[in-house]
Amino acid sequence: MKLTQIKKEFSLQLKDFYSENEIRTMFYWLAETYLQKSKIELLSEPFLIIEQSKIELFHQALNRLTTFEPIQYILGFSEFCDLKFNVNPSVLIPRPETEELVEWVAEIYQNQSPKIIDIGTGSGCIGISLAKKLSHAEVTVLDVSENVLKVAQENAELNHVDLKFLQKNILEIDSLEEDYQVVVSNPPYVLNEEKSLMKENVLKYEPHLALFVENNNPLIFYHKIARLVKKQAQTCVLFFEINEQYGNQLVKDLAAMGFKEIELKNDFLNKPRMLKAKVH
Repeated sequence: MKLTQIKKEFSLQLKDFYSENEIRTMFYWLAETYLQKSKIELLSEPFLIIEQSKIELFHQALNRLTTFEPIQYILGFSEFCDLKFNVNPSVLIPRPETEELVEWVAEIYQNQSPKIIDIGTGSGCIGISLAKKLSHAEVTVLDVSENVLKVAQENAELNHVDLKFLQKNILEIDSLEEDYQVVVSNPPYVLNEEKSLMKENVLKYEPHLALFVENNNPLIFYHKIARLVKKQAQTCVLFFEINEQYGNQLVKDLAAMGFKEIELKNDFLNKPRMLKAKVH
């Protein structure tokens, strides 16, 4: 079977599920991975003969894509801040908006050696990316799930960084183990009532524990992390990824708790999705 035939098959079978651009992007991502060739090479070899074992991989991926399974889970990896991260359904797929949070922290702490903790680390994408960008930083990552931390540990090894790993439920602890100069977190912030607005690939496959919070307590993780930071003896800067509809409320809440220099920052879609605040 030729590459161009497989590409045509993808277009025909997925046209009712995805846009032409999405299909093209996913096809070439799969082809680059399965055939170990760059997109430029693949474009120059449309009649490349594909061996049977590879054809079976394409067909398996095609079947999974018709159920809206994210291509990152099909491939087993995602890209974030120019790094590769292993992913599976126990962890969220890293988002471009979160890259902006990492860049914000990295820009401020360039050429410094802060002690950082990433709370609710998931795949480890935030903590690992910061460890790569801030080579003198001391980075700890925390998550409630042992399985999730195993993925983060794999990714730390994959990207050649040394981190400290903590398995804890942030809602059940009374204090952080150490004093940190930087606390960064992308906690669950999607309301349960917003599930109907979510894309099927997210709702069906990504871990709800990392996504959703109760409608009556949408800021539970932010408030708890802020209270823990307040107990520290030294100056600390909080960096959060947030639900855009609660930005102003969170600014007010943190100010009432004694945080200073509170700043909301827009993402590339011009939505207020990041927040920075300082205490002590």
